[in-house]
Amino acid sequence: MNVGTISCSHCGESIASHYCANYGQKYDPKKLNLFTLVYDLFANLLSLEKSVFSAAIRLFWNPHDYVQNYFNGFRSFYPSPGRMLLVALTIGGLQVALVSPELLGFEFSVENLAGQLAFFVVFVPVLSIISWLSGLVHKQSLIKHLISGIYLSSAYFITLQILLSIIDKLFDPGFGSFPGLLFILLFFLGSARIFNPGNPRRILLAFILQLVLMVALVYGVSSFSIEK
Repeated sequence: MNVGTISCSHCGESIASHYCANYGQKYDPKKLNLFTLVYDLFANLLSLEKSVFSAAIRLFWNPHDYVQNYFNGFRSFYPSPGRMLLVALTIGGLQVALVSPELLGFEFSVENLAGQLAFFVVFVPVLSIISWLSGLVHKQSLIKHLISGIYLSSAYFITLQILLSIIDKLFDPGFGSFPGLLFILLFFLGSARIFNPGNPRRILLAFILQLVLMVALVYGVSSFSIEK
């Protein structure tokens, strides 16, 4: 059967070149078999435009271009920030429930897992606000820093947690709180790279300023807690 004689199951329009022009739905006339299933699983896992895991790796190497693509209004080719965050929280929940109570070096409990993961979600805006304060001179909106913060925190959490779980099972090195510190450092560095592309000096200055603001915040919260 020719592709041109096939109608889209959603809108009824004829499909040309295997894709519906209205919905983007793909038509594949090939007979289903085990190879098709295996290929589909690996293609979705590794494909650049669909996989959250490939997106996480891409955000490590080139966070500016990835996030800027979203800022410029392009959607669907890369995973959205909401999807990245959802996958990160799912991985965290599965890690605590099935593998180990440690996430980035911190102990979590199944009984209070929802509340503890909610703290992670709240912590992301805090880091994003610090990033925004460090770049006020560039007049970038807070919402852009929040979007980049969701992308960065999700990507770094997914990548670090998977690597830490593998290393921990193989060698049991006992990382302590180092993974959490590394997560924050990577976040600030990634944010500095996103909002200061191609300028190593400004990237370094933005990174240092974010660290100073973070230390000031921790000191202020600690002092307030001691006084109370």
